Amino acid sequence: MNNSQIISEQVNVLPTTPQQAKKPANMDLIDLVKLILSFVIVAIHTQLFDPVLYPWTRLAVPLFFMISSYFFFVKVNACQTAAEKNKCLKGFVLRNLKLYAFWFIALFPVCIFTRGWFDYGIINGILNIIINFFVGSTFVASWFISALVIGTALIFFASKKLSNKVLLAIGIVYFILVSLRSSYLFIFKDLTSVLVLVAKYEYYLGVPYNSIPAGIFWIVCGKIFADGGFRAKVKDSTFNLGLSLALLFIEWILLYRYSGSFNKDSYLMLAPCAITIFNLLLQAKPRKFKYASQMRKISIIIYASHGAVLSVVSFIFSKTVGKMPSVVNFIAVSAICVCGALLVLLLEKFKYLRWLKYSH
Repeated sequence: MNNSQIISEQVNVLPTTPQQAKKPANMDLIDLVKLILSFVIVAIHTQLFDPVLYPWTRLAVPLFFMISSYFFFVKVNACQTAAEKNKCLKGFVLRNLKLYAFWFIALFPVCIFTRGWFDYGIINGILNIIINFFVGSTFVASWFISALVIGTALIFFASKKLSNKVLLAIGIVYFILVSLRSSYLFIFKDLTSVLVLVAKYEYYLGVPYNSIPAGIFWIVCGKIFADGGFRAKVKDSTFNLGLSLALLFIEWILLYRYSGSFNKDSYLMLAPCAITIFNLLLQAKPRKFKYASQMRKISIIIYASHGAVLSVVSFIFSKTVGKMPSVVNFIAVSAICVCGALLVLLLEKFKYLRWLKYSH
């Protein structure tokens, strides 16, 4: 059985029927990787060892997109009828909307103070909240959930009319545009018309590298993997990974040389790096971990909550001991998020607290 035939109970996809569902041999390993990636996300926002860990930390989000997309489309491929596929999409969307709604409500008090929604009055604040909710710009991880849901739905319907090659071409265009905005906008500094257009777009829809466009390419890649594409031998992939990581480092250095900034969100060389890593992950030797399911849930809670936790931790430090080193912020935020996640997993077992399951 190849990877395109394997059915999973991945966190962002509702379970299939018992006759269809089968946990992939390396699912536990993927759960461990997701947990590690959640800490990488924390490292990004706490600026851990900044800029030494750049740009490799930027691989976390693409891998999260591909993992979710891959398992969703694997499940879709197992469906026999169009109605079953549509039901699969509905379940995926509802699952993630519940996740979004839970954290939007839970983190709303923190967002009010950190986002400045009501700085220009109550009416303006209400409008800001409505707009930000739909474009995924509320709590820190909201844009990812929004981009995942909308992007996956778009690719799902587009794939009924377009081949994977066409979808990939479209995804590449999006990826290049996102990377240009993130890392190469300095090239257009003398083209006022381009900068004005970018400003108008971002006024309403947010920066492309933290909104829906950022997910399109990676979601397409996840689908192609689910359909059996992008496969390469482990030996070849290992060589390609080493080469692409080296080229990513060179791109990073050159960008700093010409743009004057280390900290970018999207690099062109992220594409071959992330695709190669995911290929190696799918072909990795199966590993079993006793608490794989818990690791999967904890990874989501960390990803969703860490931004608010960081805001609170930074505020407390500023009012007491002053600004702290990035490593202290990383440890503090990580510890609080993990403890909070463990508490959620404990409390959700009680009858009247089962609604806490929507946190993951």
